[in-house]
Amino acid sequence: MKHLFILFLLISSPLLQASNSPREKLESYLSHLVSLKTLSTDLDANRKALDWVRGQLKPLDLHFHSHEFEGHPSLVITTRNTKKPKLFLVAHIDVVPGGDSLFHPVVIDNKMYGRGTYDMKMAIACYLLLMQELKGRDLDIGILLTSDEEIGGMNGVRRILEAGYSSEVALLPDGGFDWKFEERAKGVLHLKIAAHGTSAHGSRPWTGTNAIYALIDVLRDIQEDFEKQKSGDYYPTANLGIIQGGKSVNQVPDYAEAKLDIRFPPSLSSEDICARVHKIARRHDRINVEKINGGSPHQVDLSNAAFQKFRDLAREMHGIEVGSMHAHGASDARFFGERHIPVLVIAPKGGEIHSDGEWVDLDDLARFYEVMKAWVISLG
Repeated sequence: MKHLFILFLLISSPLLQASNSPREKLESYLSHLVSLKTLSTDLDANRKALDWVRGQLKPLDLHFHSHEFEGHPSLVITTRNTKKPKLFLVAHIDVVPGGDSLFHPVVIDNKMYGRGTYDMKMAIACYLLLMQELKGRDLDIGILLTSDEEIGGMNGVRRILEAGYSSEVALLPDGGFDWKFEERAKGVLHLKIAAHGTSAHGSRPWTGTNAIYALIDVLRDIQEDFEKQKSGDYYPTANLGIIQGGKSVNQVPDYAEAKLDIRFPPSLSSEDICARVHKIARRHDRINVEKINGGSPHQVDLSNAAFQKFRDLAREMHGIEVGSMHAHGASDARFFGERHIPVLVIAPKGGEIHSDGEWVDLDDLARFYEVMKAWVISLG
């Protein structure tokens, strides 16, 4: 009897019960996910990570579909055998590089620190728990996990949607930080600016044409043009990310190139930006402009019923007033936006993404999960 009484006390212990709470389960899932070093360039690591996710949900009555585009793996999981669930829960499992210590998550004051805690493995942890807790319900939902978002997403969500997958609405917790809907997100455009000159000996520069100087001249004009476009707090920007030229210090270089990362609001298009840059380039000799890749800006209607329902649930369940924000970066939401699929980009408290101090608030993640679960049930 004494042993049975002790066992009863252990089972009744709040500490033991807490280990089975959604908060603790989310922490367990997230801790393991962060320990997986899923760099965008490590295709094998991403495959193994998606296999692990599949293994966690394999006992459930779900439909699994694996895809690869240019070697980048993706995983689609649906409650029904369809390519078009009513709702898609979207996330990317790949992360940006970091030191080895960042893949050993630590928890301090209810915050988990580590690579991918906030960007965005916390969402995958939520999806894993959600499917476990919604087992047996007749819902029409899907999970879409990709592995190339951090390098552009061109072989992830874009290709999945091109393959015939779709939904009425999507959730993507890859922005909208601290309970703020991402109402707008800038488009992205990567351009290569190339300058051609004439080589000569470095001691006789007047006999050649220095391509680096020519490149600097056109880049200065481009930057001045973007400075003129500043208006309010949401305007196009151009960042000089790479500049290369020359083969030897004692030679006048005959070629130089630069790569620009341009971000622009929904009021502009990539065609608008390209036209301005080409116009500037034509004022200079032997300058070529080449589009490397790009993505459309993204804008949503916050009066949509799906947004309203999420906002109402956050207020009713936890007294959280959901706000809105304008994002300067881009995400996979743009691919849904191009197909006029409403996508909720919103996340709990966290911060310092892509830095050594990346973190997510575990208590707030649990609140986010509870709202998300209620929202999924209401829609699915």
